[in-house]
Order: sequence, then C-alpha cells, then structure tokens
Amino acid sequence: MNKPSGPELLDEILDAYVAAAQIPNREVLREWIKKYPQYERELTDFTVAWIQMEETPSANHGKPDIDHLVLKAMSTVQNLYNDKESEKTSSQINNNSIEKLVAEAEAQGFPRDQFAAQLKLSVGLLWKFDRHLIQYSSIPVELIENVAGLLHRGLQTVAEYFQMRPTFVTDRRYKAKQQPQVSEPTNFFDEVRSDTDLSNEDRAYWLAFEPPN
Repeated sequence: MNKPSGPELLDEILDAYVAAAQIPNREVLREWIKKYPQYERELTDFTVAWIQMEETPSANHGKPDIDHLVLKAMSTVQNLYNDKESEKTSSQINNNSIEKLVAEAEAQGFPRDQFAAQLKLSVGLLWKFDRHLIQYSSIPVELIENVAGLLHRGLQTVAEYFQMRPTFVTDRRYKAKQQPQVSEPTNFFDEVRSDTDLSNEDRAYWLAFEPPN
C-alpha cells in the first residue's frame, strides 16, 4: 500500500495533532513542527484557526465541536496546499528554457512590433536577438531585466537564452554543399548606432548604458 502524501497525509497529521494537543498551545505546536517541518505553515495556520474557534464559542456556549474544527481548518489548509502546488508549477514553467524570443513573446500575446516597442528596440534588432547575433557581453543588464519582466521569466533563464550560439534561417536556395555561413555576433551598441529604424529617443536611451572605452 502506498504511503499517503500531500493533503492526505496532512489530514492524518492534523487529526493526530488535535488528539495529542487537546487544546491549542505553542509548546505542542513547536513539537509537531519539529516532527513535520514541511508542514510548519499548515500546522501554524491550523493552530490559529483552532484558537479563534476556542475564543468564539457557539451560541449555546458549549465547547466547539472538534470534528467541525478539523473540517474548517482543513479547508483553509487545503487552499494553502493548492496555492503551493500552483506556485511550484508556475516556477517550473518560468524556469523552462526559451527556444525563440519572438515566438515566446507572441505566445504570451505580444506581436513582434509591440514587443520590440516595449523593449525600445526595432523589429530588425529584435530578429537579431532571436538569432543570437548580438554579443552577450555587450547586452545591458537593463535589457535582460526588461525581457524577463515582460515574459514573466527568471533573469537566469533569459541570460542563458542570450548566450546561445548564433543560428541561421534555412534557405532552400542553398544546395547541400553550400550551407550559409553563420555571422559572428556583433556589439549591441554598434547595432544601436547603425540601426536606422530606431527612433532617436530609443537610440539615446540604450547608448546611455554603453560603458566608457
């Protein structure tokens, strides 16, 4: 028989906790947190709910029903558990590698021209990033942070994408023995200076980040 886990195991722990504690108190709570440190938050929230019910007696001033307490507190704890799983899944998604920058942006609802505008780049410069034709060492940290923020990705994930090797677009005009040469990555600030599609405002914005010679 498989050992219960997740909310099933937590349900059993809380039942045993109530039976052992009888009344909510910090000493017992500390003991159970030591036994189950992975459920520290759940045990703490459960105890708070328990104390609140003890301090708010029913209409007939009788002792709160323990079964009702467990059910009520477990509902709160279950929501906490679901939130943790959701955060974990979101974190896993955010840490997945980026395959193509433009495709990633479009998948998140950014047309390429809008995504370029948000980053203060031209579409042409954006395509060069998509093909890894910009030297990673020349890319301002601010641009990496902006991309991470717009795509809801971690800085490390975006940085790793920008460090990938250059690629070329497959062209059927090339024969099997005449594969196109991949261009060497160029300096970001040189591209900014030579890009005629950039507005003067955006060009000045990025050139302000250029380190002194």
